[in-house]
Amino acid sequence: MTGCQHTPRQRLKELCTMHPNDPIFHHQLARHFLDSGHEIRAILQARKAYEILNCEHPEETQGLIDEFGHDITTSHEQPVPSGNYTPLAKKLGRLKYKMRQVHLTEGSILFKKGDHADYVYFIIRGELAVTNHNNQNNLTPSLINFLREGSLLGEGALYGQVRNATVVATTDTTLLKMTPKELQLAFVQNPELHLQFSKESLLRQRVARLTISPAFSCLPTDLRFMLAKRAWDITHPAKKVVKPASQHMTHVELITQGKIRLYEQTTQENRYCGRLDEGSILGLHKIIDGKASQLAYVTKYDCQVICMNFVDVEDLMDVSSRFRERIRNAAASFSTNTARVMSLQEEN
Repeated sequence: MTGCQHTPRQRLKELCTMHPNDPIFHHQLARHFLDSGHEIRAILQARKAYEILNCEHPEETQGLIDEFGHDITTSHEQPVPSGNYTPLAKKLGRLKYKMRQVHLTEGSILFKKGDHADYVYFIIRGELAVTNHNNQNNLTPSLINFLREGSLLGEGALYGQVRNATVVATTDTTLLKMTPKELQLAFVQNPELHLQFSKESLLRQRVARLTISPAFSCLPTDLRFMLAKRAWDITHPAKKVVKPASQHMTHVELITQGKIRLYEQTTQENRYCGRLDEGSILGLHKIIDGKASQLAYVTKYDCQVICMNFVDVEDLMDVSSRFRERIRNAAASFSTNTARVMSLQEEN
């Protein structure tokens, strides 16, 4: 017997380490994470139990899926699957179906980020990789998703937008192209698939926007999907105080469009101390050091952000060392830069 007392979580973690192939201990730890509000950690732990049971007793996996959701069946290599939209493709009829087919060889590009969005595509067979690759910058492209047979993509055409991602065939692939009008008519006859598509499209767009930040782009695709499912979008109106001086944010925010100005509140005035641009993350100090920034965050114009719960970001920091390092670096860089700006302001 040792003199130290382990917490229930520590005991369960040690049991999982001692018995890495025992699904029961992984299941118990997953339940502990879920009961304490750590949904992402719970899913990742339940996934280990699922993988073991799927090899040993596949008939017992349904109970885990019912308890923790279908995310436990995905992996880094096979991110969240798309829904099956075969009924919509059949609405075009046999003649149009044949005339509208597009054939891609492995490595061929369907469309590039920034291209005009004209058609929506249905995957008849094959696989496509969706990335944020853009020839106009030198950033390393990040994988956003894989899409396989039965999936729809290119929904930006419904709204007259440009493509927000680059799509490449990872194997020989056959697609069916549909005009926005044809797809909308098919949705009228299949309202349940329209609802499914709307939810899926919103989720995929949010995942794509997460990749504008180097911190979130380093996460495996399946973890980005888990985070995006739990996140929510907000548009801050012009001249809104997003965070008062010396107060914590109530959650983490990633700026996806617009800018937020920083002000130091002095006895005489609110002194301008710079701004945060697209890709900047707000609220990290509560996670890193528990200290609230002295600065107030204020919008000048409308600003769009993705909001995330602190516990979800903390879970991802626990499971990804690269993400943890980038979050810490982002917080440290913000502190260093703002402290220097405030020091220079005082010298003037």
